[in-house]
Amino acid sequence: MNYQDEWFAPESVEEQIEQHLTAPDQLSENTRLLQDLQRLTADDAGRLARIRARLAEHLANDTERKPVPIRRYRYPQTQPLAPSLLLPQLPRQIPRRSRFLTNLLSGLVAVLIMGSMLAAFTLFRSQQQLADVPLKKLVSAPPIHGTAAFLMDVTSGKVIVDINSHARLPLFDTAEIMTAVVAIENANLDQSVVIEQGTLDELVPSTSTAYLQVGDQLQLRDLLYGLLFSSGNDAAVAIAHAVAGNTQKFVEMMNEEAHQLQLDGTHFTSPYNSVDLNNYSNAADLTRLGSYALQLSVFAQIVVQQNYALPATREHHSYLWHNMNSLLTAYTGMNGVQLNYGNVVFSARRNNHLLVGTELGVQPMNLLVSDVKMLLDRGFASIPPDPTPTPTLPSLGNIGSRKRG
Repeated sequence: MNYQDEWFAPESVEEQIEQHLTAPDQLSENTRLLQDLQRLTADDAGRLARIRARLAEHLANDTERKPVPIRRYRYPQTQPLAPSLLLPQLPRQIPRRSRFLTNLLSGLVAVLIMGSMLAAFTLFRSQQQLADVPLKKLVSAPPIHGTAAFLMDVTSGKVIVDINSHARLPLFDTAEIMTAVVAIENANLDQSVVIEQGTLDELVPSTSTAYLQVGDQLQLRDLLYGLLFSSGNDAAVAIAHAVAGNTQKFVEMMNEEAHQLQLDGTHFTSPYNSVDLNNYSNAADLTRLGSYALQLSVFAQIVVQQNYALPATREHHSYLWHNMNSLLTAYTGMNGVQLNYGNVVFSARRNNHLLVGTELGVQPMNLLVSDVKMLLDRGFASIPPDPTPTPTLPSLGNIGSRKRG
């Protein structure tokens, strides 16, 4: 029988197997049967590979496969077999025992073919389902230059952007937000605070300051501007001593506040941004903290201002602090929160919707500013028109500490 000229049909398979069984060859019957099965298996594997390739091509091009007419399958070999492989033509006389064996082998081959096709289809579907999830995330995530970002519509509670938002990262220049919150909630902002040399000695050399002068007597309210505008670490330590008596107790109050606000991925070791592995947070927690801080009227009034001037008096020198958040004048609706080199917690209001977000780990400053604009534009564009706007900011719940006696 010439494999190139014959149709692939059950009767030909039986004939070929029978010819193998009766051929006067030096090989054993089992060896010849194994060779036949190996040829069939190789053919099946080739057909499955072509099927997978066609399916992958249709999936990549997002096209539907055209109907394929059912036709007999011709043996794909194009070159004639070697004479040693050709089977001799014998009369078709199949004994009963051989016919039973032939039917059994034919059934076994059919089961193997069906099993291999089913396994290949199952594997293909599982890989496609696993690949769909990250593909959708990549399509929906905006291109940012930072390590992590988080943006939410506080008015509706909708999360708009979530990129690596729960990754633990150093606090950098964002701990001051919690320092301000704890001070506002737990102290009299009109109380006087004397700047002492011992307080300033706690600072790490070359740290950012509000340039407070030893001996000056300032109101706690004034120190909040130096804290939030200039990322003043000297103001942070002065506030900590005024509110809690010392820095360590104030840090405990900060962590208690974080616990009350359910900021589970945040921990403080300093009222400002010290280099410490235990001084960390994430983009989602900082966004929630910024949203809560904006509900405090004093905090909201401070972060929306561009400058704060404190004339000289008998109690203190003159001070002029500039808000580092340049987006207050560069983006319509911007109303906070804190922008520093490499990190930002930002907020903007348009059409009665307040968006609050965070981006961490961006250098230089111009990329950080462009990222914030892009994120806010994306956020406001995703908000459908609201026929019945609600101008008031919804409460985040009765969480957070209040003035501790």
